[in-house]
Amino acid sequence: MTHFDLNTAGTTLWGRSLDGHSLFTVNPDIPAVDALEHASILQDCANKLMTEAAFGDPTGHAALSALYLNEMAKALMDDVAQAMNAGTEAA
Repeated sequence: MTHFDLNTAGTTLWGRSLDGHSLFTVNPDIPAVDALEHASILQDCANKLMTEAAFGDPTGHAALSALYLNEMAKALMDDVAQAMNAGTEAA
């Protein structure tokens, strides 16, 4: 299996509600390259928001937005890692 054949596993949950339920799941069968590219874009946006939060967002909205973007990016990366591990275990 090459990295071009790898797809998301679709098993990673993210976005917890106040009572602990997962609100979202990464979709299965998304090409890993696409998922990682999207994760990189999310991280870039989060980094820019955190810079804004550090230098003058008195409301905290930028920091909270960055938190959710980071959570989405982490879920994508974790799901690709799960697919990679599943691929090595099957080999």
